Amino acid sequence: MTSIPIGAGVTLTTSASVATVGVAGETGIVAGSAIYQKVSDSRWYRAQATVNMADATVVSSIGIALTPADAIADAVTLTTSRNAIIDLGASLTDKSKHYLITTDGTLAEYADLASSSYVNWWGLANGTNFIFAANLTGVTK
Repeated sequence: MTSIPIGAGVTLTTSASVATVGVAGETGIVAGSAIYQKVSDSRWYRAQATVNMADATVVSSIGIALTPADAIADAVTLTTSRNAIIDLGASLTDKSKHYLITTDGTLAEYADLASSSYVNWWGLANGTNFIFAANLTGVTK
């Protein structure tokens, strides 16, 4: 599996005005994680391919964590802005597309999606930066 190594050196290279602060609903959110806001409690969780991110009865918003949240109810800085440019502090293959996989908050290329996973495209590598430009299909692989 060739997932994006996340957690160190994550910075928003787009205007800081696209960043916001939310409340974590679980422990273990690291900077660079793909996250979603749950409708039932309005808190943020690590996204994964086993959840239909296109289901508006479950998911109210999606984004990328810019700071870690080590405990439930911690503040987490994030962006939900499509086309936000983020330096994940990782080496990316230029023009590669990245999707949610079954590991919480982790992104990888399409080949790494397990069959029966939801196809949730989260973004595109642009040189060494990541462009958050999600497309949530609600369809499984």
